[in-house]
Amino acid sequence: MFLKNTLSRHVSITTRLLAGVAVTSAALGMPVQAAEDEDLSALLEEIVVTARFKEESLQDVGSSIRAYGSENIDDMGLENVADLALSTPGLNLQDRGPGRNEISIRGVGRTVVPQDLLPINSSVGLYFDDVPVNIAVGTQLDIRFWDINRVEVLRGPQGTLFGEGAEGGALRYFSENPSLNEFEASIEVDGSQVDGGELDGGVRAAVSIPLIEDKLGLRLSANHINQGGFIDNSFDGGGEVNGYSVDNFRAVLLAEPNDFFSARIMATYEEMEQDMLWFVNGDPEDLTFDHRGSEGKTSDEYTIVSANLGFNFESFKVESITSYYDRERDTFQPDLIYSSLDTIAASGLMSAVNGSPTFVQSDAFIAAETGWEQLSQEFRIISNFDGPFNFVAGAFYRDFELELGGDGACNPDYVTLFALPAECTTDIANAFAPGNPTTTNNEGEQISVFFESTWEINEQWALITGVRSHKEDIDLSIGGASFSLFTGLAAFPLTTETVSVEEVLPKVSVEFTPNEDLLAYLSYSEGVKNGNLNSPLSVAQIEALAPGTGAQYNSYEPELAKSIELGLKSTLLDGSLQVNMAAFQTKIEDLQTQQFIGGLFAVITNATDNTSEGFEIESTWAVNENLTLFASGNYVKTENDDDFIFRDNAGTAFDVLTPAGTSAPYTPEYTLSVGGQVVFPDLAFESDLVLNAQYVHTGDYTITFEDNSTELGDYGLFNLSAGLENETWSLKLRVDNLLNTIEVVSVQDLDDDILPFFLTPAAFGGLGFAASDIPSGFSFNEFGVNRPRTVSASFRYNF
Repeated sequence: MFLKNTLSRHVSITTRLLAGVAVTSAALGMPVQAAEDEDLSALLEEIVVTARFKEESLQDVGSSIRAYGSENIDDMGLENVADLALSTPGLNLQDRGPGRNEISIRGVGRTVVPQDLLPINSSVGLYFDDVPVNIAVGTQLDIRFWDINRVEVLRGPQGTLFGEGAEGGALRYFSENPSLNEFEASIEVDGSQVDGGELDGGVRAAVSIPLIEDKLGLRLSANHINQGGFIDNSFDGGGEVNGYSVDNFRAVLLAEPNDFFSARIMATYEEMEQDMLWFVNGDPEDLTFDHRGSEGKTSDEYTIVSANLGFNFESFKVESITSYYDRERDTFQPDLIYSSLDTIAASGLMSAVNGSPTFVQSDAFIAAETGWEQLSQEFRIISNFDGPFNFVAGAFYRDFELELGGDGACNPDYVTLFALPAECTTDIANAFAPGNPTTTNNEGEQISVFFESTWEINEQWALITGVRSHKEDIDLSIGGASFSLFTGLAAFPLTTETVSVEEVLPKVSVEFTPNEDLLAYLSYSEGVKNGNLNSPLSVAQIEALAPGTGAQYNSYEPELAKSIELGLKSTLLDGSLQVNMAAFQTKIEDLQTQQFIGGLFAVITNATDNTSEGFEIESTWAVNENLTLFASGNYVKTENDDDFIFRDNAGTAFDVLTPAGTSAPYTPEYTLSVGGQVVFPDLAFESDLVLNAQYVHTGDYTITFEDNSTELGDYGLFNLSAGLENETWSLKLRVDNLLNTIEVVSVQDLDDDILPFFLTPAAFGGLGFAASDIPSGFSFNEFGVNRPRTVSASFRYNF
């Protein structure tokens, strides 16, 4: 009944919004009904995708794919993956600010409390120009949507063609190609004002130069973004603390000297500088971060270089894709736990710890580094036979190294909590000094071979079968100095282990095409995500609590996704209406999830299995050449199959059970996106007036994988834009979040992790303080919020 009432309410909103667009058009003199002799078949942009490593129309692929061409990206004002998630049914995001995103598709994602330095693989594959760019931590790369040709969102396991890490799906970004026959150039400047925040600004440019006509071309692009903050620090005069800047540079060299050979060389470099992280720790609607210490600073830079070589034979093509990917992320951010305890201590509320008055210095912080380096090589053979049988075959190799560490996690004003000295001693400082950091290293090699064939049984039926043999060995090591609640500062011995993954990932699909406007399909596919090693610090502290139990948590196993999907793609009303829909069920075996042993020490375990099921629908209707409407939405339910202990306090009353049927975190039960575009041709200055409207709604979702978890969601956002455009220039005004809706969209749930520990001193050697010491309403939690209303203007000129 709840779902029925909710959907009815939002269908009503959709109807009113679309009707409003149509009424506005009629009021301004633009006909809503199409003329009888008007050809509507070419009004919808055809998007060509390469989800099966060959160029195909989106409507001809028997798989659930949402694709955005460059025109879509521009019209909808998409700038990054956060915007993409709002417009794509089934694509969900734990939005914690730039470069700290956790991505899931159809409820398949990381079910852990988000942590930047937690070594666990992503469930969604990320690819830029066919280079895999996701890394095994919770800080996935943000691709800026400037000079991007298209974005493909592939839903469901993609293990056969994309391998490990694409068990939930894949996001594929493709940059623009150079023109080989004419000079092209464009420049764009913009400015924006976020409600209650600072002015933003940016400038970007692209130039395409044909070096040898029809044979060799070069494209250069650059993008500078300066985003002002909107979260205030009340302790230093109210200045905004979450601003950031981005500089991105890209070069693409394309050579097509003849019909046989082609080469595409791409190099991208980006650097982001960010102030404090994108969260608040007071009343979320106040948009404040209360901290008296050092200002935060994060730098995030990456380099991607790829070489794609193509050899065209009469009946098949051979491709070689060689790539190098390097990313360095350095973070110096306030330690909110210690800073929050300082607030209690400064008020005289903190009890004695270890028999002496204790407080936390105000300049508590965390300094950490993430480094990723990767080399990869892929070979593909793509057939183009005249007969009913064709195939794609290939091999993939990747060598990578991940290093997580901290070389500045202490300063003279750090902590005296748990009887540490008021100032860092030489021994403590040296333990965390460069050259002796706490480090986590992952080094691995992957070798995969894959094959996928298509057999057109007749004009209506086709059978697609595929298989991938995936083998990967990861050498893991963790060691160095760590702070233990039981041993104080200690140098833990180096812990090493090898995690090996060997999986055969099948796929089978049947496609039925009764006519050129309909495609129905039924498919089965599998995907896998690697296992990894848990932090030896957590394992050691578990061992201290319960001797003989720590070793079982040293590592965790891979998880496997098995999915079945039934879909329909249709083109109706003489080609002017497209309606695509799909229903699915995905079973996850050995789900990697988080358990808190002793109530505090987090480890990843294969604690349960999981089931996700639901449906999505997407539609676009070109009413006539001047009016286009769209609507899309989805429903998904993802639940664990078995009971497991989420917080294990050795059988005490503080145990927290996650019963079977509990919803997985950060998966909205439903989402909705509706809107439209109206074009008034030749309105002024020999240009068209283009109006765009969009409403997006996000349903309820939980934040942790436990019973009675805090729920977020159930909010809507309106976006509007208006622009004058022609082939030479465009001037646009855009308002995002028109009603200035401020919502908590993610939570670092530290209350459940920290407060039980401090409130149970008897269980932890006398450490802790009384519940009466905590001020009413006090929270350790970090709240991520969406961006307030933002008004922006941009001007683009094409040379």
